[in-house]
Amino acid sequence: MINSINKFAHTPNFKDALSDVLGLIRFTGGYIEVHTSGSMSDISLNTSEPSLLIIKSGTFYFRCEDYSPDPIELSEGDILLTFSSEFSISYPHKLIESEWLRGTFQYDQRLSKRLLYCLPKVIVIRRVTYGVMDWLETASQFALNEIETNEPGSTIMISRIMELLLIRVLRLWALEPNIKANWLSGAADPAIGYVLGAMHSKPEKAWTVCELANLAGLSRSVFASRFVALVGEPPFRYLIGLRLDKAAELLQQTKRTIFQVAEDTGYASEAAFSRAFKQRFGSSPSYWRQQ
Repeated sequence: MINSINKFAHTPNFKDALSDVLGLIRFTGGYIEVHTSGSMSDISLNTSEPSLLIIKSGTFYFRCEDYSPDPIELSEGDILLTFSSEFSISYPHKLIESEWLRGTFQYDQRLSKRLLYCLPKVIVIRRVTYGVMDWLETASQFALNEIETNEPGSTIMISRIMELLLIRVLRLWALEPNIKANWLSGAADPAIGYVLGAMHSKPEKAWTVCELANLAGLSRSVFASRFVALVGEPPFRYLIGLRLDKAAELLQQTKRTIFQVAEDTGYASEAAFSRAFKQRFGSSPSYWRQQ
């Protein structure tokens, strides 16, 4: 696994997998709210949206029962991303004023179950682990300024800043040495990331192992084993899932017929496409489109 954020796979001429997946599920930033220990007591939140917590000052305890019975201590500079719907924040030192930001996101719930399966319910990025993290601090300060000034366009500015913060957090998490193999860790590898970019750019193409291995600059055997080790599944199983996810997006976002969607995603017949689609999503393409 690579150990530098700057080496996150760059895929010229192709899409990159992370950008494509976030686009597929229409991941967009929501709003940001500011919390201080002096303005409220301990709080509990019940939300349907993912939350990004940015600790500006002080110390807090984050509790999420469906993640761990033990609280997570957060200090200045720490960032936490959670997909859990219920969590609480407590202040161990109520006499010392502390401040944290909570930003939210929206995304397509149906597709996200397949594409975000690799993410844990809670991701913590420690300041002590990655240093000062100037980029993250600068972005969060920009968001704060937009909240305070409330100038025209501030809503869209905050949304875009939240998207930038999310991408940065996911990049950092993908470089963790002990995470389970998944498409995001594969995207962080220069060779496999380049291949994933090619597959995401042309999912309908009848890729061969030889072509993909050549793109990666590896032998076929080394490429196949490396792909599985990083992504967690063989290249063609990943490609099949990608095609069907693309098809689901086309069914939602366009008026193309089911046969046309099947052709667009590399299927020779509508029947074969419909069988594969139902196996992945639990419903026929036509029923999916109506939902």
